[in-house]
Amino acid sequence: MRAFQQNELGSLLRHARATVPFYKTRLDPIFKADGSIDWSQWSKLPILKRADVAANYEAMQSSKLPDGHGPTATDTTSGSTGLPIKITFTKLIGDIGFTMGWRAQRWWDFDWSATRVNWLGGLPADWEAKSRVSKGPWGCDDDAQAQRGQFYNYHVTTSVDDKLKHLHDVNARYLAAQSNVPYAAGLDMLKTNKRGKLDSMVLFSTSIEPEYYATLYEAFGAKVHGMYSSKEAGSIGFTCSTGSHYHACAESVLVEILDSDGRPCEVGQSGRVIVTPFYNTAQPFIRYEQGDLASWGNSCACGITLPVIEKLDGRILHLFTRADGTRFSLSSSIDKLGPILGAEFWQFAQIGPKQIEVRYKPTGSRDILREEKFSALAQQEFLLGFEISYKIIKNLPLTKGGKFIKYVNETY
Repeated sequence: MRAFQQNELGSLLRHARATVPFYKTRLDPIFKADGSIDWSQWSKLPILKRADVAANYEAMQSSKLPDGHGPTATDTTSGSTGLPIKITFTKLIGDIGFTMGWRAQRWWDFDWSATRVNWLGGLPADWEAKSRVSKGPWGCDDDAQAQRGQFYNYHVTTSVDDKLKHLHDVNARYLAAQSNVPYAAGLDMLKTNKRGKLDSMVLFSTSIEPEYYATLYEAFGAKVHGMYSSKEAGSIGFTCSTGSHYHACAESVLVEILDSDGRPCEVGQSGRVIVTPFYNTAQPFIRYEQGDLASWGNSCACGITLPVIEKLDGRILHLFTRADGTRFSLSSSIDKLGPILGAEFWQFAQIGPKQIEVRYKPTGSRDILREEKFSALAQQEFLLGFEISYKIIKNLPLTKGGKFIKYVNETY
């Protein structure tokens, strides 16, 4: 795999250096005088930041694509978890994304002849009429069984009742959606004693919180699978059929997880995700800081030999900050205290240098004694020196882009 990756990276680096103004000299540390590549110098290449992309969009465009990589299209990130950026991508990277998705669906034993529904935003004005018209097969296009399958798009902003009715009307067995949308629907369903019937869900865009699995299984009867991807890098990883960990798409993207000093993280050590997609030659992203925190896992007993990303630990942008300037994540540590507070769902927000606001919806009535006990334990174990306040909310607090960020730093 290392030899294969270096071959693909070598092609990308030479292409970027020759046709992309932004990379004309940026890649010099890795090239020898004779034009060959010294892979021992890979870590000397600078990390590409989101701000770099925003400021250098035109300079990052290739003047000539390799044969078979085009055509191209453009898209813009929502900016709900950082600075919005414009991206040019190739048809090839999109095709590879489909292929990686189909492989994962085989891991999960999906039946492509069945019906799938996507809950999406940004649909055209006549989306409601079109939601009853199949958009055709959704499985691997050289599989005869898959040609019998159908998929439909339905808008995320509709009521839970409308969503459930549509799933029933089209006889859906599979659902794909942004992670927090089915979770919010599931919470509403459990309160009103409604149930859906799905085989599986594929969740994307935001991390899958531990509490999602039980809620979605109880509400929909569905197994939960995850896709880790971005507009910048395409498909990065898919969850294994044996658990919640991800197998990285090592054949199409180099994934690095680095510590604060830029060194590779050990297994179990949380660090910054740095990605280099091999085939986005229209606008190369070489050592791009994805903005996520993650940790490597040990090899998987399932037999798949792709690298294991054990968990996604949230966004760098929303790390909390102590008085001495050190930054830290709460995601994996504070969750275990959830039952003490009795929250249906919560959001932790740093609202000041030493202030944490816990926004939550209690499972019953508000209990001040529970809050006091939770504060004492949280301050003792994780939040020494922080003041903790509470705010009762009725619904998941979503960003403008419709994402739910469980741990958010609002002091920037």
